[in-house]
Amino acid sequence: MAYTPTTWKDRAVQYAKRYFLRDNGGSDKNLLPPFNEGWTLHENTRMKQGNYVGKVSASTVENPNISKYGSAAALIAPSGSWSGELNTTDYGKIATLNATSISPATSTNTYQAQSIFSFDLIEHVLRNYGSSVFGVAVTTPERVAWLKLNIAKFNVNWHGYGSSPSGNKAYLGLWNTSSSLYDGTLNHTNGTVTKITQTSTNMTLRIDTSGFVHFIAYADASNGTTASTINTDFVELEVYMAAGSIPQADYTLTLRGATAYVSASNVIISATAGATYTLSGIITGSGGYSDINWLDIYGATISGTGAITPSVTSMTATAPAGTVSAKVFFSNTVYGTFTFTNPQLELGSSATSFAPMKTYDVTQAPGIVTQAGTPLNAANLNTLETGLQTAAATMDTHIALQTTVHGSTSAATANKLIHRDANGRAKVVAPSASDDIAIKDTVDVHAALTNPHNATSAATASRLVLRDANGRAQFADPSAAQDASTKAYTDTTAAAARPYASGTYTGDGTASRTIALAFTPAAVLVIARNASMRGPAGEINGGLAVTGSDVNTGVVSGLSVTTNGFVVNYNSGDERRTNQNAVIYHYVAFK
Repeated sequence: MAYTPTTWKDRAVQYAKRYFLRDNGGSDKNLLPPFNEGWTLHENTRMKQGNYVGKVSASTVENPNISKYGSAAALIAPSGSWSGELNTTDYGKIATLNATSISPATSTNTYQAQSIFSFDLIEHVLRNYGSSVFGVAVTTPERVAWLKLNIAKFNVNWHGYGSSPSGNKAYLGLWNTSSSLYDGTLNHTNGTVTKITQTSTNMTLRIDTSGFVHFIAYADASNGTTASTINTDFVELEVYMAAGSIPQADYTLTLRGATAYVSASNVIISATAGATYTLSGIITGSGGYSDINWLDIYGATISGTGAITPSVTSMTATAPAGTVSAKVFFSNTVYGTFTFTNPQLELGSSATSFAPMKTYDVTQAPGIVTQAGTPLNAANLNTLETGLQTAAATMDTHIALQTTVHGSTSAATANKLIHRDANGRAKVVAPSASDDIAIKDTVDVHAALTNPHNATSAATASRLVLRDANGRAQFADPSAAQDASTKAYTDTTAAAARPYASGTYTGDGTASRTIALAFTPAAVLVIARNASMRGPAGEINGGLAVTGSDVNTGVVSGLSVTTNGFVVNYNSGDERRTNQNAVIYHYVAFK
């Protein structure tokens, strides 16, 4: 039989026991999360190339990709009649950009020289990332479907040129599995080796049922006298995996800057102005580096720091004034492949040995709790129960005050109630049946914490319950003036007791102006009525200023707290716009 909790303590224990807090290890000193948590990764961290390096003709063991050559009056389909596969020596010619080419040719009239390059994407993923990334996809159709969902794009880079009776035009086309044609064809007319890059993001049209993608290079047709020749020096396929498809090693990041400089991956974490930080890590690949940008409250860069590089494994920097966060990034200054290992950002002026960031997992415990058992942290749970009981007793007391008439030796006076009339003035009247029903809404019971009804004469029974300047309850004999002014007196006192002041002011265009208040605010919030707090060019239209910290851009101040007021500013030459002429501003100033 399941245990039924009977107290708040029992319930707290029961729910607390349903969850586990698991410590995943690591250190509190490392402020950087692993690469698979919170980082914005450049797409080149998920890219690897396919090529013909190490290819052996008629074998897919060393390298699974295939190239064939041929000629015909029309373009030959991947499964069509090709003259043959390249031999191992020719595969070596197109494996690198080395000024040696394969050059299929034909002098048959109307025939075009052609080369096809076919890349096995299933093997590409298996050999670069392992079989586990496919998950439950085991068969070829299942893995083809996985590829179509998890490859974001590819680039094929072909280096070569053509030759024919019409000149040096060379073409590069992509096989379309839907139309069974080559499409998206690009070309150049140079008589020397030149790169053509084809890009595709539609894997459904490009990946065939075997997991291959196909590209064709060809020249214009022969006229029977001058040959048609297509020369290929180098060809490679860049495969970009979709975000989340390939798990990153926790603290190892490989960046391939094969297509662009500054291929940055970054993470933004909280930082404290004036604090000293040390960034460390191991970088391989000349031209790779890591840096820190200090960011302000708006995410704008205040300044940067020196970098760690393959030869500089750590650096120390102090966050400048205005810093609220740090942007740590890894990037490159040249083309190539770069690896970043064990990055660590820590407080202090020296690098210590690497440790991963400390993390925790919260998981629900299995099974059903059947009894309260021994309390977890019993002292805290007992405090919770005591607090709840005190709150319940206090509520009971207030309910009793609202429903019980104070004792008196006279029934006539004992049953009189304190009401407020339509103008908010206090009065003492004998209750009717309707008064009893409405008592909770009409009686100011909190103003009468003593017994004002203990009276044997009309003089005392009709006394007013007022509040003095400090908000304390007091009793006074009413006069006509008091009776007439009670509501105004109450409203004025309530306004003075508010913890804030609010209102509007209209800008007059002066460079600096103080908006007067009856007190020195701890904080003030200003917003232009017709605008946001920051304009499109970074103008300060308002903001939240507190004592000792103004609203500024790091260069100029637009709003600050002063004695018995706050200062607003305007300058047409910079970002100060909290006192622009004829603009109405709303403000709230807090005590």
